Amino acid sequence: MSKVEISVLLPVYNSQNYVKAAIESILNQTYKNFTLFIINDGSTDHSEEVILSFKDKRIVYIKNETNLGLVASLNLGLEKANGVYIARMDADDISLPNRFEKQINYLERHPEVAVLATKLLMVDEAGKEIGFWNDDFDSVTQKDILINMPKINCIGHPTVMMRNEAIKGFRYNKKFKNSEDWGLWLTLLANGLVIDKLDEVLLKYRVHSGGTIVNANKENVGKRIIRFKRKYILDKLSHFKFKHTDTKVFKYYLRDGLRYYFPFVYSILIKLAGTDLKTLVSQSKKFNTLFNDFPKESRALFFFPFSHLGGAEVVHTEIVDAAAFTKPIVLFTSHTGKKSLLPEFKKTAQILEIDQLIIWPFIKKKIIMKIKNVCEQKKDLILFSSNSAFFYEFVPHIPAHTKAIDLIHAFMHKHEDSSERWSLPVVDKLAERIIINKKTGKDLAFQYSENKISGNLLKRINYISNYTPIQRKPKKIYTGTVKIVFVGRGTAEKRVHLLALAAKILKQKKAPVEFHFVGDLQNSVPTECMQFCILHGEIDNIDKLNAIYSQSHILAMASTREGFPMVIMEAMMNGVIPITTNVGGISQHIVNEQNGILINALEPEDFIKAFTSEVEKLIGDRKMLEELSNNAYNYAFANFNKQQFTDAYIKLFSK
Repeated sequence: MSKVEISVLLPVYNSQNYVKAAIESILNQTYKNFTLFIINDGSTDHSEEVILSFKDKRIVYIKNETNLGLVASLNLGLEKANGVYIARMDADDISLPNRFEKQINYLERHPEVAVLATKLLMVDEAGKEIGFWNDDFDSVTQKDILINMPKINCIGHPTVMMRNEAIKGFRYNKKFKNSEDWGLWLTLLANGLVIDKLDEVLLKYRVHSGGTIVNANKENVGKRIIRFKRKYILDKLSHFKFKHTDTKVFKYYLRDGLRYYFPFVYSILIKLAGTDLKTLVSQSKKFNTLFNDFPKESRALFFFPFSHLGGAEVVHTEIVDAAAFTKPIVLFTSHTGKKSLLPEFKKTAQILEIDQLIIWPFIKKKIIMKIKNVCEQKKDLILFSSNSAFFYEFVPHIPAHTKAIDLIHAFMHKHEDSSERWSLPVVDKLAERIIINKKTGKDLAFQYSENKISGNLLKRINYISNYTPIQRKPKKIYTGTVKIVFVGRGTAEKRVHLLALAAKILKQKKAPVEFHFVGDLQNSVPTECMQFCILHGEIDNIDKLNAIYSQSHILAMASTREGFPMVIMEAMMNGVIPITTNVGGISQHIVNEQNGILINALEPEDFIKAFTSEVEKLIGDRKMLEELSNNAYNYAFANFNKQQFTDAYIKLFSK
């Protein structure tokens, strides 16, 4: 391990409730060679008592007699910092134990990088996970950061480690209060310095009423961003330092100003940019043809966002198939990308894509009125949706006799856009709500209580488990190489990078394993792990997917949230043992060390340690490997029954 020293800057102002945990998270780092500069910026609470309770020799305590503000405290810290690297930390956040070790190892291998951030996970006052910061997760590579930084700050300030020599001469600008970090990143980029990010969560970012971001965001966020960019541009011009990426900041300043001060004009321009006229005309013609003379035999209207390949979308095809007797019509309300599953939907239903039509409010209004008219005329029409925002916009317009049903696959974080949030204003108009695991029922009960929604409406929640087609158990070889597979998307909550890191660790230990990744995951597997991973890309042919399952022994999942994933059902039906985080409704079907293995550790480091340990255990006990495989198959055969699924949905659409 490198022996270079880190200077850690930790400003503190009235943080008595959180600073102890923040300091402990630094002192407990696996990398030990650092000096922690704690700058008490005139706190009037008990922060000083907490700070002074620590006796670690690595702590240097600096006390501002009056509150100078964050910028002044940070610049004071930069003057004091004498380490090769400078790390930031806030008094209400928590660094994961191996944060410094991972950052310094990366910086030592990449001397061209001046600033290295990590991803962060948002937590509440009690430390409970409440979600991810999308701008952070969407900007990982150097290229991402260079492109996105002039638009929006995409780096968590307390996650960074900076090369002291590279940033010498740069300081935080007091003109950019509440955006001082953004101003520094833009200045560094404008001067040609490289900013990078580890594709891994290494810090818990606390969101609470006294936090900087919460207080800053009490003001309109859009207005605050515009004001910052104006100040930044004027500052650069006044010092004749306007160059490189600053031109992009100016470009987005004009765009943001147009959006904020002339929203109607901006909205029109954005809608024009998102509209394909030929597709708009085609969709309009097809929609009017169908809804002007709505088929008398059709008794079910489905609203789905996409027809691309995904677990939820596969379930949607099966539901539509079960409702074939209703002569269903399916509306796709969002851009459907590759549309891999469109042929499956077309086998059973008439298809209409309306994503272009609902871009424009005046057209959307006509669409809503036409659907409403059909509902008024057809007393037996059933509306069914999953994950479609447009459906929840339409629900307030339905007649009293129209039955509206939604399906919740997995309960999302309360800070994220999701069906649960969109549905809140119209819960009383939903005749039934379908859930695929009982954990979601508990989540909805809590949400109803939190939002003062009548508990009587919980009676409308109906549990219907998904299914997977019955497979003959493949003949597996349990000696030799153990094959591990991940199947899914590369979205943030799936944490594919943790599985790739586990692959690297096990392969470097010479363990007899192969890690296979199925999905569009090229950007989800860290470059350093590519050589240890076999990437198959997206597979939309079920026979090809089953061929991979039939050769696999372990299904790997590191998700922070799930409902009950189709991929687990598919894998178990092929005798593949799930080793997965214990989230959502997974424990409803997986009994630990009987038909799968549950990992309760969610922290990245803890998860990787637990996951690799469980894999090594199965490598060393091939009898257990075979037994769990057989149990997984037998459970799937007995419980993931198509007939039960089909009967439940036939009953639902027959009421």
